[in-house]
Amino acid sequence: MTQNKSHQGHSFRLRGELEGRAVEFVLAAGANAVGSAADAEVSLPVREVSRRHAVLSVDDNGVSVEDLDSKNGTFVNGVRVRRAALKDGDWLQLGPVILTLEAVAADELELGIPLGSARTSSETIAPLKDTTTDLGVARHAPVPWSEALAAFGRHVLRPAEPDIPGALAALATALDTQPVAFLSCRDGEEVLVRHVIGDSGGLAATLTPERVRAALTARGSGNDIASGFLDGDRPLALAGRSVAGDWPAVLVVGGRAATQDLRPVLETALRMLDHAHPGDDIADTIAGSRQPATLTFPVGHVVCPSPAMQAVYRQLELLLTGKMPVLVTGETGVGKEHVVRILHASSDRAEAALEIVNCAAIPSELLEAELFGIEEGIATGVKAREGCFRRANGGIVFLDEIGDMPPALQAKLLRTLQDGEVQPVGARRPARIDVRVVTATNTELEERMRSGSFRRDLYYRIAGCRVHVPALRERTADIPPLVAHFLERSAAETGRQVRGVSVAALAALSQGDWPGNVRELENEVRRLVQLCPDGRAIESDMVSPSLASTVAAPASQPPSSDDLHLQRRLEALEGVLVRQALDRSGGNLSEAARLLGVSRNGLVMKMQRLGIER
Repeated sequence: MTQNKSHQGHSFRLRGELEGRAVEFVLAAGANAVGSAADAEVSLPVREVSRRHAVLSVDDNGVSVEDLDSKNGTFVNGVRVRRAALKDGDWLQLGPVILTLEAVAADELELGIPLGSARTSSETIAPLKDTTTDLGVARHAPVPWSEALAAFGRHVLRPAEPDIPGALAALATALDTQPVAFLSCRDGEEVLVRHVIGDSGGLAATLTPERVRAALTARGSGNDIASGFLDGDRPLALAGRSVAGDWPAVLVVGGRAATQDLRPVLETALRMLDHAHPGDDIADTIAGSRQPATLTFPVGHVVCPSPAMQAVYRQLELLLTGKMPVLVTGETGVGKEHVVRILHASSDRAEAALEIVNCAAIPSELLEAELFGIEEGIATGVKAREGCFRRANGGIVFLDEIGDMPPALQAKLLRTLQDGEVQPVGARRPARIDVRVVTATNTELEERMRSGSFRRDLYYRIAGCRVHVPALRERTADIPPLVAHFLERSAAETGRQVRGVSVAALAALSQGDWPGNVRELENEVRRLVQLCPDGRAIESDMVSPSLASTVAAPASQPPSSDDLHLQRRLEALEGVLVRQALDRSGGNLSEAARLLGVSRNGLVMKMQRLGIER
């Protein structure tokens, strides 16, 4: 829909109610027909409104209305008119319908993030809009499915190992759609994304293990290939290979190409891959086609595009094998658990369990049994428990908030890390385990070591490798995809018919300081979805007023250009360079020190002197 932006940078819209439901009409530049006819720009299908009732004209001078000899007349602010100029706030009555004219900033009408069914058919074939550069990306018309299969086959029907990412990319291009993904869905596990073209976060609201199995099991049996279709705001067509009741290889296509008719095409694509490598397990073929340093993102995880998070991903790629303990640091709510889940899903321990224990959420008298297990009969009514270390044998144990672990248990954990054994409460002999330990904290363990509340020898054990997750305010490029993900999920949970988020609202969200980080952003989006009227987009005036007061301020006021004091100017420049290095390295002090050409200890001292927090 064309928007008028010539009148003092504003567009115009009409809002009101039609037969008990909220309606909104954005007025295009030029003439806008008003009437009960279906092809009218302002269509009001009620008996008291004439087919061609009136016309609204939008030009550089504003908006005017002209009645077209309608039976029941046109009223402006309660007065019947033949022709009248309108201003912001005037109300227009046509039959029983009352609409209010609003002048609104153009970026409130333009959707920064459209949501699912809010996209009309005309929007899905329009050029894709990049709101950061204001450039359009042309889309191609879909090709016949035979050509899509041929493009897929060129990457899998070859003597060498199949190029699965290339095959998915070819299929996505040929069908002009996203996402296109290979997933695995095994009993007792969450759905894992093996390869994806597009945003895997867009699958989260639709795909669960139960829905995948229900869609495929109803149409297949035994070790065979079956297909299914999941309808909804974001429909998905899928085909999978069944192996002993599991679905280790599922090909999924979403977007504009996802229809019932696509199912046989996806089945053929899977059979093509199966027949090209008949001696191999198809799931191993798909998993084995990855480059060794490729991460697997669980469904529902947003792949963040910011340089800071890309640096975190690159660091994770180096940690996918072995038993080296990992310490994940970062402020509360930044997504430390998500990072651990990516590490587990991508590592050589992905087929074994991931056990998660929050050390701060379990009373100290119960934490020992939860970690190490307890024998039956140790006290009246006590039943035997394995403990998370034995449950995760062969996998990963994630100890969140490790800084809150009681000192007595710290000594027992240290013994477990040193000896590879756990001593259940009441047991006579220890049990051998093969577990990788990952810990996380949002506090400074160095300070706790100085105060004596955390053992220094345990710290050296768990901090074999540190991964720092930067705060959301340090990676604002991640906010739009996170908002899109939370918007889709919240709308699906609540059933609210939200059109999306306006450009202005997205800008307001991107300017927040977010002391609660990703968790706070998620709660804000959930609130916005809950409060946004059905059929409307989230606009900037709905965003929490507190965000305006939390916009990040510079850490220090730079000296004015008139200030020639050498020491002050040098310190200001030094602070700018240190912050740039920290941002570029994703908060990794060693890497930032390398960029600055100083030692790590020298960088820490500079940060303390300049009042810069990591």
